[in-house]
Amino acid sequence: MLEDPDIGIVTGKGVFWQWGPNYTADPVILRHDLAEPHVLLIQRRDTGCWALPGGFVGNGEDSFEAALREAQEEALIDLLTFHPKVREVYWGPVADIRLTANAWPHTTAFCFELQKATTHNLPLAYNGGDDALQARWTSINDLDHALFGSHKLLIRLALAP
Repeated sequence: MLEDPDIGIVTGKGVFWQWGPNYTADPVILRHDLAEPHVLLIQRRDTGCWALPGGFVGNGEDSFEAALREAQEEALIDLLTFHPKVREVYWGPVADIRLTANAWPHTTAFCFELQKATTHNLPLAYNGGDDALQARWTSINDLDHALFGSHKLLIRLALAP
């Protein structure tokens, strides 16, 4: 990654794989069986920040498949077993500490609302998988702490009617 002093921004690809948009998927996983709605977050291994369990779209994958895979890898949850109500809540560029003027994340965020009858045995906190240190269900009323990138905004969009 290079800084161009003439324009004052970070240039180059940085840590991204390609120039321009680098496609990602972010699942916003909600449960409604507790006193208030909760969202599933992971603690990132690279920054220690709390975040949605998302990541890059792989070769041959679409955004929906990537969202399912990332939820399984990082939060150890097979979303389809819960028969969730699913809807796309955002498609576009997002804030990320790794972005440059030449390469940035472009995400598709999906809201996965889990059925009440299927979530009663889910632990509230547990060890994460892949590049997540841990995972936990967090009340939407306790999201005052900073989340990675645009994740707080994505959660707000998922909660909108």
